[in-house]
Amino acid sequence: MMVARRFACRARSRLWLVACGMQALLGCEERNPGTDPLTDQLFFPQGLLLDPRTPLDAPARYLIVSSGNNNRAYNSGIILAIDLDRFFAAWAVDPDRDLSIYPYCEVDPDDPEGETVGRCVRDVGASIDALHPCRRLPLQPRVVECDEAPFIVGAGARIGTFSTQMAAARRGPTPQLWIPVRGEPSITFIDMLGSPDTPPEFECEQPEDDERCAENHRLSHLRNDRGLEALQREPFTIIIDESDTFRYAYIAHSAGARLSIIDLDGLQIPGEEPGVRDGRPAIVSSPALFTPVGGTSFSGGYGIARRPCDPARSPTLTLGCERPLVYGSFRYSLSITSFTVGGLDLSDAGGSVRCGAPNELGEPGVVDCEATIQSFRQVAIGGLDLTNPVSTALGDVAFADAAGEDLLVLQTNPGALMRVNTSLDERSAPYDTPSGPPLELCDEPNRMRVWPEEGLAFISCFDSANVYAVDVRAMRLVDVIVTGTGPNELALDPIRKMLYVAHTLEASIGVIDVDRTRPTYLKEVGRIGLQEPFSQ
Repeated sequence: MMVARRFACRARSRLWLVACGMQALLGCEERNPGTDPLTDQLFFPQGLLLDPRTPLDAPARYLIVSSGNNNRAYNSGIILAIDLDRFFAAWAVDPDRDLSIYPYCEVDPDDPEGETVGRCVRDVGASIDALHPCRRLPLQPRVVECDEAPFIVGAGARIGTFSTQMAAARRGPTPQLWIPVRGEPSITFIDMLGSPDTPPEFECEQPEDDERCAENHRLSHLRNDRGLEALQREPFTIIIDESDTFRYAYIAHSAGARLSIIDLDGLQIPGEEPGVRDGRPAIVSSPALFTPVGGTSFSGGYGIARRPCDPARSPTLTLGCERPLVYGSFRYSLSITSFTVGGLDLSDAGGSVRCGAPNELGEPGVVDCEATIQSFRQVAIGGLDLTNPVSTALGDVAFADAAGEDLLVLQTNPGALMRVNTSLDERSAPYDTPSGPPLELCDEPNRMRVWPEEGLAFISCFDSANVYAVDVRAMRLVDVIVTGTGPNELALDPIRKMLYVAHTLEASIGVIDVDRTRPTYLKEVGRIGLQEPFSQ
């Protein structure tokens, strides 16, 4: 595999300086821009997200994928859009499909004058082409693997290397993608333009001669001020939290104690009433929430989940759901944290106190109104004994129910699923106590998607190439689903009743049937991308 290498004339040593001098005599430019990422091929798929332009009660036509560029073969990662309608029409049995729109196998190439062919999937090992993009998978012939190129209909918005998962902001002027980027610690946001039935246009103020997202769409410093604190390394997990009164994003860093909080509506405008903001998203706070506990010196966070809130029965700390109550997992110890987020309320200050910028905070009557953690607690949740005290401990967290009374927590070493009772006591405070014994799972489970309506949790097992399906009401294993190499991020499609799995090391996306009424229930049925394991 050809690996593109950047070259810069930097005096790191005397020999290096001489070499650069010789290159300068020969017309050396500042640096080689490297190889642009491919726009019709998956490479190290990381984040998966259904098109946020689509209403939640409608089937999303497009699946958004972030290619992470983990082997640094290209000069950046990239965001791609896959047309799911085209993918399913290319191989799924559907006698009513419109062949004028989806012409795969419309005409038998060996008999151009003959009848139209309704469905065409070639045998194991057969060659494929634009008319016949799909064939059966060698080790699992029931699975149909398809070349991804015919189905990638939108590409652009180049992002940095080592992206992780994605999240979507649906409220505001336009839907947005949000992606943590580890290679150059930053949080990239991209506007999604166009209607849900057309390929998305990714807009992040890219220059005409470069599709890389502009600096205005990459958050890397507190308050968008390069003179203030830089974003901590290893931004890993992000969730978007939108309500009628706030729009925040929370980022856990897998290394380091910080939690980064972003206000999606921007910074408070100095001198204006509280809540009047400048409109450009900004990192407003980065408290050291995931400090080492439990005898380890390693710090870091991983999973984040907001507790659902009902004003009729809400935790006291939320002030009647005006503030979010959020849970996070420690990466290196068997503990979770819960915290509330909010800014200062100056409604009763009588004009004697006002919100100010950082350079005004020393003045009389000027306070910082930006959102930050208002209260938090740490809770040890037990779990299985760690086999190695310096290895990772916890992974994703998610609520099992719409009421927010059961929090699921993944243990990664050894693999287990734990349940925490987050129901409210007589003081309207969550109990936050372990509920039942852990359910043993595969080694190193990290990512999880919960389907509360079906009472199921889907857990990706990167090392063993499986997805575990768990009944979260009974806390029992339902099935172990064989997948491609390196299953990672998961995206649930509740309308089609499919689960999409990013096979990071195989450069493909698995499609798992999660419809109880079909004979292929909890089986992988399709794959976007051919089975080509990473071999370097």
